[in-house]
Amino acid sequence: MPNSEVEFFSSASPVYSARLFQWAGGLYRAIRPAHVDLFQRLLREGILEDLTEQGLIVKSEEVPLSVEDYGLVLKHPRIPFVTYPFEWPAQALKDAALQHVRLNLELIKYGLICQDAHPWNLVFNGANPVYVDVGSIMPLAESNPDGTIHEFNSKFYYPLRLMNRGQRRVARRLLADLTSGITEREFTALSGWRSPFGVFRSLRRMGRRLRRSTYKRLGRTASAKDHIAVWRRAEDAISGVSIRSPKTFWKNYYGGKPVADEPDTPKERQVAEILGRLKPNQVFDIACNTGRYSQLAVGLGARVAACDVDESCVDRSYADAKLQQLPLTTLVMDIRVPPAGQGWSGRTFLPAMDRLRADCVLALALIHHLVFFQMADLELVADALSRFTTRNLIVEFVSREDPFVARWWKPGFDWYTLENFKRVLGARFERVVALPSHSAGRTILVCEEVR
Repeated sequence: MPNSEVEFFSSASPVYSARLFQWAGGLYRAIRPAHVDLFQRLLREGILEDLTEQGLIVKSEEVPLSVEDYGLVLKHPRIPFVTYPFEWPAQALKDAALQHVRLNLELIKYGLICQDAHPWNLVFNGANPVYVDVGSIMPLAESNPDGTIHEFNSKFYYPLRLMNRGQRRVARRLLADLTSGITEREFTALSGWRSPFGVFRSLRRMGRRLRRSTYKRLGRTASAKDHIAVWRRAEDAISGVSIRSPKTFWKNYYGGKPVADEPDTPKERQVAEILGRLKPNQVFDIACNTGRYSQLAVGLGARVAACDVDESCVDRSYADAKLQQLPLTTLVMDIRVPPAGQGWSGRTFLPAMDRLRADCVLALALIHHLVFFQMADLELVADALSRFTTRNLIVEFVSREDPFVARWWKPGFDWYTLENFKRVLGARFERVVALPSHSAGRTILVCEEVR
């Protein structure tokens, strides 16, 4: 493969054993010559295959291709929607932490370990966390247990503990820090201890003693048994963090009933008919609530990503997807502020509008909230929604005839009309068709083929 045709996603620094890239629509990982023997062993002994069958690691297969300066090329399947740790529901972060622990316990059996202990190396395939950075696998004897413990705490354990204490927003903000996560000092300050003196000092002393004893026990001559003991303690610590979902009005918007297998309201039947005609392979459900329409799209054969700003709704949607093993990826995201790219030039970790773009976007019972409570106009709304779709948009317009909008109406909103919204959408899509929703004043607009 000519380097001019290859798009690398990671650094060429010799510190890294492998480098992720894409070429001709495929996703690959190039292995440095010094590490080829290790990866040939992983392939020859069926280690990668075994871990893949257990659902612990992404599938990796050797391909007869070459990249200049690299000795081996692996190919990976593409996961439809990539989400990042600061977007995950709290239970998803906990599941990812336990998955990371289980992976390391399996690797230790082969004399191996993951060099990194952070959640950025995992991706959710539906509701299943999968470790994707196979380049992080290294010999157990070369590992640095001190750094592993510190990183696992700052990027898994401390964020979960803060979420458990009702500080999800704070935890997410700090978790987005690629370098530090949540430091021990920040966790201590944020975790709610009222006394900054006696209790604080005693905890610090206890922590230092524990770290010193752990570091001494896990020096570079540590045995596999020692490593297993540490990861077992990490597993116990993570398992002991309870996840309590906040109580909000929107969680019971549909009465708290489970999502139906079949559409059972006029609106659901209308949306099902539209999706059945459009036949999208991928759907992004914006403001998904508890996921009724996300699951409807899944039932019609689509892979779905679903977001909402209400954490309790996303918790419920994730729990349903996990229980039913659906190809449904859930995340906490505000459509007004989609996360930008991070890392070098914002391309190491891609912007939300690149990661979540789909054949079809669903945006139901959303527009009036953005207009009357978030000071959006129709141009802003149409632009935001259209950037996430490659083809179609199904959006609901709630007019002044609706009792809720009638109560919210204020002088100066005369521009908020169905005809104006159709005009704005018509500038972005080839066709815009209006269909009735479930009650007076509500219309479903089907927008096809992005201009």
